[in-house]
Amino acid sequence: MILARISRAIREQNWFAVVLEFVIVIAGVVIGFQVTAWNAERQTQADVSDLLARLHDEIIDVETVRVGWRDLVQPGLTLEMLQGVSPLLLGDAEPDRQLSDAECRAIVQSHILALPPQILPILDELEATGDIRLIEDDNIRSALTNQKQRFERTADLVAQMSLGNTALPTDFPAAFRFIAPEDPQNWNPIFYGSVQCDLSAMRADRAFLNRYADYVTRFFYYVETSVHSTDQRLGELHTAVDRALGINHEEASE
Repeated sequence: MILARISRAIREQNWFAVVLEFVIVIAGVVIGFQVTAWNAERQTQADVSDLLARLHDEIIDVETVRVGWRDLVQPGLTLEMLQGVSPLLLGDAEPDRQLSDAECRAIVQSHILALPPQILPILDELEATGDIRLIEDDNIRSALTNQKQRFERTADLVAQMSLGNTALPTDFPAAFRFIAPEDPQNWNPIFYGSVQCDLSAMRADRAFLNRYADYVTRFFYYVETSVHSTDQRLGELHTAVDRALGINHEEASE
């Protein structure tokens, strides 16, 4: 219909009508593009909101699991005990006490470097689909990229530090003795067993002391990288996502 009106206006040399019709056509096209762009922008914002909401849920899930893992495994306490008994084992002075049961268990477990939960499944999805480009917040995008790289580096580091780690009671049997409980049905000797440590035998064995010092060093870097540093990075990412979503956990808990 518009083309017919334009053709008639041209035949009649009604140039005002010709110009007016062209303006109407162009305006319609421009408005159509703007509506399309507006709808696309709204859809992108909705997609970003969905991604951030999923990311937020996954961060909370991982943080919750990590809290439970720390309460169960207690890597910080184990490191504290390993460092605390160093003067008894490595010092020149005669020890003024024996190792406690908890300290003995810490030494028995010193070879175990279990990687705590740290994977956010959405990171792989964002990388594979390229949807990370939809997130305009530089802090979140940078934190996501760094988080994935840090996860991978931490996993590689823990794997490298675990190479060659063997249980000290296996390599130095004279320094340990496991006492079976009355009901050994659900007994886990390494974690919950009644283990006795011979402090004198440990101090007299230079090979044991060298291995112990090596394990304490590995355990220290294991706790710093896979526990403390990862907790800090997750917290920073959580804060950035909260800010983008307008979430205040302190207000929500009141």
